[in-house]
Amino acid sequence: MKTFIVAFFIFIAVYPTNAQKATTDSFLLGIWKGTSLCQVHNSPCRDESVVYYISKVQGTDTFNIAANKIVNGQEEEMGVIGCKWDRGNNRLRSTSFNGLWTFNFKNNNLDGTLYYKGNLYRIIKLTKQK
Repeated sequence: MKTFIVAFFIFIAVYPTNAQKATTDSFLLGIWKGTSLCQVHNSPCRDESVVYYISKVQGTDTFNIAANKIVNGQEEEMGVIGCKWDRGNNRLRSTSFNGLWTFNFKNNNLDGTLYYKGNLYRIIKLTKQK
């Protein structure tokens, strides 16, 4: 019986609880604002102020980022980036729009990159708003 109790408490300590998962998930959800800075000069790419709306696909580790840019003070839709949450590394990853998107989560920030055709195309810096 003692072995079972010890094993049970080790299991609880090692594996994240649903409450821990829900806390991380709920913190990712919401409105994120910041910049998306072009790294490939002499290209169609331009520096942008952005607003990202992050939602979760129910019952999965998939999150959708509805990405908007600010043009003349108004939001313009750019598309939805479907990302998988990598809990071990605290990051969102996607291969949407023929690129590799990575968003590292730390404190109130998401620091991201977009690699397109093997080149660093954008550096994205976001801060949680709501």
